[in-house]
Amino acid sequence: MPRRTKDLETIFKKELMDINKSRVYKLNAGESIVDGNSIQLPCIAEYQGNRYIDLAYNWSSRKGAPVQRGIFVSGHAEYGVPTLRDLDTLVALESIFIKNKTDNGICELKTEDLLDEDLYIDFTINKLSRELGFNSINNHTRDLIKRSIEVLVATTITNSYKGGLYDIRTKKYDNDLSSQYHYIEGYTGYEETDVSGITKIVDVTKIKISRFFYTMIVNNYNLIYDKTLYGKTKNYTAKKIYLLALLWMGKNNYTTTMIDTLIECVPVAQKEIQYKRQYIKKALSDLNDNLMLNIVYDKNIPNKIYMCKPSFDLDIKNLR
Repeated sequence: MPRRTKDLETIFKKELMDINKSRVYKLNAGESIVDGNSIQLPCIAEYQGNRYIDLAYNWSSRKGAPVQRGIFVSGHAEYGVPTLRDLDTLVALESIFIKNKTDNGICELKTEDLLDEDLYIDFTINKLSRELGFNSINNHTRDLIKRSIEVLVATTITNSYKGGLYDIRTKKYDNDLSSQYHYIEGYTGYEETDVSGITKIVDVTKIKISRFFYTMIVNNYNLIYDKTLYGKTKNYTAKKIYLLALLWMGKNNYTTTMIDTLIECVPVAQKEIQYKRQYIKKALSDLNDNLMLNIVYDKNIPNKIYMCKPSFDLDIKNLR
């Protein structure tokens, strides 16, 4: 009996990976990859006042028996812990990294013999700003982008409780409380000269992404997402929830969660719970209005929501 096309594709991918010692992803136009831990990093919403130099994030696991998880985040000495704006920059940097590894829709990432040079990205602030969705850039925006990079470089993540970072290699959360991780391990800015030897201020930047998070991507703890949809909103909270929803959905058309669970994932610098819920609901409305997700509130369970793909027609009655 002849092999099915799907089986042949699987064999082809396996042989290619074995020969080239690499992981191969097929990406459609406009798609990119972000690692699962980056998505779930509970960056704080933008806030006024003194910066939080460090912050403990604690939450309960979503599946199975309740388990207390957490991470301790140490941020930049002046700019503080990462905010959702910084997370957006991290997602854009990972997108540039993936784009540099992609040719004709095929993204190839080394699985063996990985060198430090394989983790570097060269880019300009202008290129990064376009990846972030800016049509034009002024000095203020340029400074904000540079600040985000500095924050990401300075940030250290340490496990607490039963661990907060998932390790795809062991299929478990890393609960070693002495483990420390970085998202970006190096950052250099420099100028470039043209063939005539004249220096051009093009603001070329080189960063080195974390080996740990590269390993998570190459071992399939990641999300392939539509950059066009992701860029339809300027609301950083909405962007974060959009990626979370896709990650939680997996291959399904919808996922369920509680508003308070989203508050745990997107910390808000407000003490009153009603204001935190209003903040999250505003982001959910933005996702709904921009047709990024179809948000349905459960009429019988307060603060329970269904986050669905826009093309999916949800019938809640049939789910009960």
